[in-house]
Amino acid sequence: MAHKTIAVVAVPGVQLLDVSGPLDVFAEANLHVSQPCYRLVVIGVEKGPVQSSSGVRLLPDWTMDDAAPDRIEPVARMRPTFFPRRRL
Repeated sequence: MAHKTIAVVAVPGVQLLDVSGPLDVFAEANLHVSQPCYRLVVIGVEKGPVQSSSGVRLLPDWTMDDAAPDRIEPVARMRPTFFPRRRL
């Protein structure tokens, strides 16, 4: 069986549960089949650790540059607070 890659993007200020929760769902699914079918990765915006909202740092497996954009299907959006605010 071919693996389907499940990637969660971790941006600065991310809440750990927003990364670990979805990955845990697919990790649990892997435990209930004879052969794991999901490959789980964390993607960072750039190389290096990503500091979460609690101060814990995550070390992404890939960067956005490593991911193949034609094979990514977004399933959730980033919080608007990640993007710089503009004054009107």
